[in-house]
Amino acid sequence: MSITILFFLAPIGVIVAWWLSQQRLTTEPWLEVGAIGEVRDTGASSLPAAPIGLGVFLAVVSSLFALFISAYFMRMQVADWVQLPAPKLLWFNTGVLILSR
Repeated sequence: MSITILFFLAPIGVIVAWWLSQQRLTTEPWLEVGAIGEVRDTGASSLPAAPIGLGVFLAVVSSLFALFISAYFMRMQVADWVQLPAPKLLWFNTGVLILSR
């Protein structure tokens, strides 16, 4: 089991290390002197932070949701699984959501 985790985390670690090496963390752009056009490129990403953060958040939430669903289906295969009855409030809420569109 631990070797599987290692094989999963190793590529992620390589990607993080590569990204950090590209960020030039030791530069101090606030100390640059001269006109704006004359300052050398710091290598920082020009992409806005909000869409990147939203993409990372959606990836994490989607992964978590997929893990919960897979755990649910795996748990259903166990011999002591008992199906829970769907409460009537569930169907009422579903109807309200459909009608609220």
